[in-house]
Formats: sequence, C-alpha cells, structure tokens
Amino acid sequence: MAYDLKDLLEGGNGRPAPQIKLVLRLKRGSRDKARGVWYIIDGARSISTGYLALQTKAAERALWRYKTKKIRERTRRRRVLERDGEC
Repeated sequence: MAYDLKDLLEGGNGRPAPQIKLVLRLKRGSRDKARGVWYIIDGARSISTGYLALQTKAAERALWRYKTKKIRERTRRRRVLERDGEC
C-alpha cells in the first residue's frame, strides 16, 4: 500500500509536522563560519551531523538519510498496526 508523504510525516494526528531542516551552528566564541558544525533540527530535537561547515554536501546527505529513516520507521509502525487490526 502506498502512503502519502505528508500523512507519514504528520503521523495522522491532524497537526502539522515539524519542519525538518539543516542548520549551521558556530562553535562558541567563534565568528569564523568555517568552524561551525551542521545540525539536523526536527521539532525540538537537535542532532549533530558531525560535519563541519565546509562539508555541506555530506551534511545534506545526512539530512536525507535521517528523513528516509524516519519515514521507514513510521511506515513500519503503521503496517504493524494495520496487520494487528488496531488501525
């Protein structure tokens, strides 16, 4: 069964899904952007990618992997609920 991407990200609770985005945070006390680290922001969660400012493409791939993993987990949970007749 195919699922709508918007439904998977919202979780079916009627509230808008938090925007998942990539942000660059500078190290404390530094004004040099090259010393920053990329973070994935998902609602209230902040996850470090471990990539420095100059590694933009790698950070974007990490964001893509995070989104893919999140969608797969939600799809798997939904399938289990449908199989068990709880949905």
